[in-house]
Amino acid sequence: MNIFESTFEKHKKLVLEARKDPSPEFQQMSKEASARFAKMSPQEIRDYIETQKKFIEDEGKKEKTQRDEKKMKNAKFLADLAASVSKTKLKGDKSDIAPEEKNQIQTTLGNLMDKDYPGFVQGLKAVISDPKVQKFLLMAKQDTTLKDDKVNIDENAVRDVSVLQPTQSEVFFENSIEKPLIRGMFDQIKNYIIKGEDGGMPHIVVTGNVLIDGHHRWSQAFCWNKHAKMKAYDITFPGGDNSPDGVLKRVQLGIAASVGDVPQGEVKGGKNLFAMDENTFKANIIETFKKYPKIIEVFKDPAVLAKMKENNSRLSSQEELDKAQQVNEQPEAQVQPAQAAPAPAAPQSDDEYISTVIHPYMWSNVQVLSAKSGKYPRSIMPQTGENEPAKKYIQNMKSGNVNFDVKTENIFESTFKKFKDLYTK
Repeated sequence: MNIFESTFEKHKKLVLEARKDPSPEFQQMSKEASARFAKMSPQEIRDYIETQKKFIEDEGKKEKTQRDEKKMKNAKFLADLAASVSKTKLKGDKSDIAPEEKNQIQTTLGNLMDKDYPGFVQGLKAVISDPKVQKFLLMAKQDTTLKDDKVNIDENAVRDVSVLQPTQSEVFFENSIEKPLIRGMFDQIKNYIIKGEDGGMPHIVVTGNVLIDGHHRWSQAFCWNKHAKMKAYDITFPGGDNSPDGVLKRVQLGIAASVGDVPQGEVKGGKNLFAMDENTFKANIIETFKKYPKIIEVFKDPAVLAKMKENNSRLSSQEELDKAQQVNEQPEAQVQPAQAAPAPAAPQSDDEYISTVIHPYMWSNVQVLSAKSGKYPRSIMPQTGENEPAKKYIQNMKSGNVNFDVKTENIFESTFKKFKDLYTK
């Protein structure tokens, strides 16, 4: 059995075991799909995966009673299978990259690293479809100079959402607020308001207090509670550039090496929370919440109401805490935290309740959020997709497989490093 057949059989077994009582129809579909994918080019497979993801996204926007759950599960399986086949083809390609080709690829990628971040993304997108570029990015363990390939990842980091500085200039109302309602994530919303955290939310990716990947997960938590905490992967590169742009570039290399592409994400016509005024926000909240009455019931829960009042009375940033501490050190001064108005009794109409209770609480969170806009549009930011959370490429990077050492050295630099290493041993 060759590497393709072996990997496919393992993948199919895992998927079939995860499904209860798989039907002969499903098994036949998977068999036919694997044969079809084996004949596709890398670009054809990527296009197919995007088509399946678009179908899943469109179905996910429908009410649960109108969704075709069976087709959604099949589309998810076929997208995962296609991605597995694509990677197996790359790994199964035993042809070596000739030294001159390796040098040319390294020079190309090295030149890209010298560009500004938007130029880097555009250039990487243009070359990543070449299987040899993909293979080069997975050659770290064959590289003789691993120093620049090292990556430190703290998988147990926790960050307050209010201390993080985003690198993205767009977080959309649709992804931040509406999508959790469409998906019926009411328990998660309640957890963020009452507990300030939710165990089911995938990790975000940070370097220190700079947010690299997961901006919409971050904005979701922020909108429900500006004091929330989130699990994070904290990345640093001991031998590389650890500026926000430097980490963004290396994360894009990690994603490209893991999926053979530079995924890009946009929300056409999306409403950017970073640029939204209060009246527009209020109108959108009223319109959206009325579509999903269950979220109004969440906000009427007495435990939620009590926590909303407490959250709004707390200082909301480290800067405010520092100022309060300085004043507290002066004996005569007394610091009184800002107090939110007591939540009124639940009015009869949903419109009035949203306007007088829900909107003021959420707007207090969005006001803090909107002051933090980053500088890059979502279209060039790291994207891992709904079905591929950051864990996938993070583990690949941590394993030492990804070749971040794409900067070439001139003969002087190379010789100097050799002498330096010799005399410092």
